[in-house]
Amino acid sequence: MNVKSLPQNRKPADFSGAVGAYKIRAQVDKDFVGVDEPITLKVTLSGTGNIKSLPPVQIPELSDFRVYESGKTVSINNKGRVVSGSKTFEQAIIPRTSGVFTIPSLEYSFFDPVKSAYKSIKTRPIQITATGEGLVDVGGAPKNIIDASKKSFAYIFTEFPKPVKNIDLSSRLWFWLLQGIPVIGVIAAVAVRSHYRKLLGDRSYARRSTAAKRAKSILKSARVKKKSEDYSGFCGDLYDAVTGFIADRLDLEKSGLILDDLHASEYISADIKRDLTGFIEKCQTARFTPSSFDALTADGLLAEAVNLMQRLEKTI
Repeated sequence: MNVKSLPQNRKPADFSGAVGAYKIRAQVDKDFVGVDEPITLKVTLSGTGNIKSLPPVQIPELSDFRVYESGKTVSINNKGRVVSGSKTFEQAIIPRTSGVFTIPSLEYSFFDPVKSAYKSIKTRPIQITATGEGLVDVGGAPKNIIDASKKSFAYIFTEFPKPVKNIDLSSRLWFWLLQGIPVIGVIAAVAVRSHYRKLLGDRSYARRSTAAKRAKSILKSARVKKKSEDYSGFCGDLYDAVTGFIADRLDLEKSGLILDDLHASEYISADIKRDLTGFIEKCQTARFTPSSFDALTADGLLAEAVNLMQRLEKTI
């Protein structure tokens, strides 16, 4: 085997070792948000080459945002003699202040062995609009939420009620219960802040925490398709809801999830595995033979999907 070294002539300054033929795409899940509201930025490289070892796309410093690494996903197709697929890099970006901001064009260079030349590809700039004010500023200190109009002498009393007999509040149960409210408030605030930070920094925790919400959204779409008698799409949504719920709770890649993976999981009980296998087989059969499906059968399959997720939520 004769392995040639990469040419040094005309090598781009940002070249990081990628070899193959690729395309690049950048997208955000929303471009109009409030200050301190997270946005998911996805940068995807797709094409032919060693997808799994592709170096990440270099994102310039975004001074108007707080940036957190959110993870990456890889999809590989090994069919034929050419390896192809895609690799997506995810980041959570949070606007620091209100305004209109631009995520600049992202550039990526690679060596194309077919054309024996270096190539550079770019994404389009993305505009983000942030409105409102966050609860804390960049330094972490609370923002001033006191209305300046309250600085008025109208709040000074000149006539006071006559003093009443002293009461020993320490002997009252409600007094001590009230003392615990600030403590409970502090504990709740710390718990919420910790939860929020874990959602941004821990991809596995974020997927597990939002699994039920995503599944309910897909089930809502399934009910709409059932009403329009689109039973093939209805069964596809049920399948996606249940398998996606399991993938999120176990932090698995949904695209490669198969029955063997579910049967191998030590977190899923034997009876749920049995019922899950039957459910998936029903969905697959109905998707390809929707003519044998009716509203009554659809209601039963929907109830089965909800029951499965309720049982799974208690075990995984």
